[in-house]
Amino acid sequence: MTMAVNPDGTRLYVLNAARQTIHVFADKRALPTHQYAGSLGLGEGAERLPLQTVTMGADGNVLAGCGGPQTRYVKVGDKYEMQVDPRPGEIRVLRPDGSLVATWKVDFTPRALAAGKDGTVFVGGDGRLAKLDAGGKVLLAVDAPNLADFMPAEQAEKKDGPGTQAPDESQRAALLAAARMRALVSGIAVADQDLFVVARASTGFAVYRMDHSFGNAAKIVDGLRGCCGQMDIQTCDGDLYVAENGRFRVARFDRDGNLLGEFGQGARGGLEGFGSCCNPMNVRFGPGGELFTSESNVGRVKRYTRDGKLLGVVGVVPVPSGCKHVPLAISADGSRVYVADVGKSEIAILERIPPGNEKPVEEKPAGNAAAGQ
Repeated sequence: MTMAVNPDGTRLYVLNAARQTIHVFADKRALPTHQYAGSLGLGEGAERLPLQTVTMGADGNVLAGCGGPQTRYVKVGDKYEMQVDPRPGEIRVLRPDGSLVATWKVDFTPRALAAGKDGTVFVGGDGRLAKLDAGGKVLLAVDAPNLADFMPAEQAEKKDGPGTQAPDESQRAALLAAARMRALVSGIAVADQDLFVVARASTGFAVYRMDHSFGNAAKIVDGLRGCCGQMDIQTCDGDLYVAENGRFRVARFDRDGNLLGEFGQGARGGLEGFGSCCNPMNVRFGPGGELFTSESNVGRVKRYTRDGKLLGVVGVVPVPSGCKHVPLAISADGSRVYVADVGKSEIAILERIPPGNEKPVEEKPAGNAAAGQ
């Protein structure tokens, strides 16, 4: 009997010499349950702000974190100079059809979003955290707990002495602005009693646990490895799940930061591993408690059990190449998966395929995947 397997291991070919036939056996997990069905735009012209992240609101609307400084290079004489165009931070509330419900203003770039069951929305950005009510009113805003790592007291408070001068108000403001840019908050997850925040640390990323009013903050996980300023978290039944893309794994911790389990590996092809240079980029939980992962560059969304058993491919979206944030939002019935395309500043839609109509999809090559890179 002559057999062959395709490069990603999802199809087995068996030659039936007597009948001059090749039988094809496909791994059903490779058949996507959802297909690309267009995208939600974020306006045109001056209304179109950079997309940072998305999440699903408690009312079924999509929340899109937008805005933030845009960097561009302008020719001045014989050279190019970098200019930073400050853009307002805001959260746009979109219906599933893409129509705008409301726009909520925040005073920092909203890079991370999480919605509580009661409609409360938690926002994280450059060294800042905010809590909004279901109507977008800011109830509380504080500095992120990692800001101190990037704003040493000796920098902000120089003592007077020979040859030294205490920084004036404008210098203090510049120091604080620079520290906040470095103190990136990249993910937020809300549990019944706890709020988890993942943020850039002096080395890698760290996760903090706090209450819903940002009090009693404690660092519970440290030394996480994330590429290109990306690290995402989610919570389910009180446990914390981390998409540690620099180690090609999803790690599960208890609320005190004790490692309970992990799964994942780097792979150039196939279904089981995560492709490209660093993945999975983001995680979300579906309505049945299953774990969804998204991969940058590859554009693939997959579904796992909480302990890491692969359930199958959800779908593939045409995301641009590169190491980018790929946050997800999932409808309450699981019929729609929204995938943020931060490169195009739009939200791709994956819609459920009617049973029996699933077909294999052509995926982009996974690229280099050296585990631990």
